[in-house]
Amino acid sequence: MKVSKLIAILPHLLLIRCEAAFQHHHITTNKTAGTPRSIILPFSGRRQGNINLAAFNIDEIESNAISAAEIWDISVTKFLSPGDATTVESRLGNRADVSLTRIPSTAIERCKFLFTNPELEVDVTEYYASLRVDNIALGSVDPWGNVLTSIGVDLDDVGDVRVVDDAVVYLAVDPDVAKICCRLLPKELPGAGVTVSVLGEDDVVPDGGSIQSLDVQRLDKREQKRK
Repeated sequence: MKVSKLIAILPHLLLIRCEAAFQHHHITTNKTAGTPRSIILPFSGRRQGNINLAAFNIDEIESNAISAAEIWDISVTKFLSPGDATTVESRLGNRADVSLTRIPSTAIERCKFLFTNPELEVDVTEYYASLRVDNIALGSVDPWGNVLTSIGVDLDDVGDVRVVDDAVVYLAVDPDVAKICCRLLPKELPGAGVTVSVLGEDDVVPDGGSIQSLDVQRLDKREQKRK
């Protein structure tokens, strides 16, 4: 091919490449045969310390929620902070054309939201897992944000972390990271015979408890806190 022709078509090749990259980044879907498509709302990344977090965009959440409702589809957010969750409920909680479900229903602070058509019945249990952690030496636990990120869990995949009766810890997590937590948390947490189990549908997460912060702290600050 002559150089002049190559130069002439080069801008078109670059445009096609950019459009393909944008379409790949724009939305992620997960199809299951016989069920509506589950849309994980797209976010751009931001960083807090060394942790990648999803940038909250209420306009984008609203747009995807309305689209899902119109086509009888499902749209699910990542776990949101209490402030972001309040914003979502204020914007979309009273719409007659969109069904909003808080996940899990027992969430106190951090939660996901599932949006769909009000007439579509959805089993929300497949969008989260409840974990129970026993035999932890709670007085020696590092900040939970540090613990979870140290085993490769994104904090956007974690809901409330609750300590109940100063003995047992309950976590709400995305199902995709439940196995990682069960396998690696016992190695990361202090205590003799630490166990992590996934609760079944008939198991009940107790009300209340002490909500643990997911802030990631520097090592020197953790050491000062323990003194």
